[in-house]
Amino acid sequence: MKLISNDLRDGDKLPHRHVFNGMGYDGDNISPHLAWDDVPMGTKKFLS
Repeated sequence: MKLISNDLRDGDKLPHRHVFNGMGYDGDNISPHLAWDDVPMGTKKFLS
């Protein structure tokens, strides 16, 4: 299973547009694109 993103690159810093805006941070608070690939058959949901 792989997690992929059109907005994030492996090893790069989090772009300012995706940084939280609050608690002393001043980012744009925009969620990055995230998608999962090669998910095992039968998977119904992801839990954290």
